[in-house]
Amino acid sequence: MDKKENMETTGAYASTGPHRVRLEQWISCAPFERLLNMEIVEAKDGHAVLTMPFFYDLAQGAGLMHGGALVSLADTAVVMAIKSLLPT
Repeated sequence: MDKKENMETTGAYASTGPHRVRLEQWISCAPFERLLNMEIVEAKDGHAVLTMPFFYDLAQGAGLMHGGALVSLADTAVVMAIKSLLPT
C-alpha cells in the first residue's frame, strides 16, 4: 500500500473521493459503519444482527438517536443479510 492509500485508510488524507475501499472480509464493516461503531454480530442464511452504541454524538435535539444513524444501522443490516445469501 502506498503512502496516499495508507493516508486515505487512516483518515489522515482529506480527499473528496471516490475512495478505493478494501474490506477485510466479504461480510465486514466499511469505513462508514466503523465510524458509527457498528458491529456485525451475525450474518447468515439471509438474516443479520448488528449492534451500534448510542453515543452522545448520535443524539438529535430531543436526546434520542438521530434518525439518520438508525436508518444507517437498518440499511447495513439489510445489506449484510443479503450478502449472506450471495456467493463470495
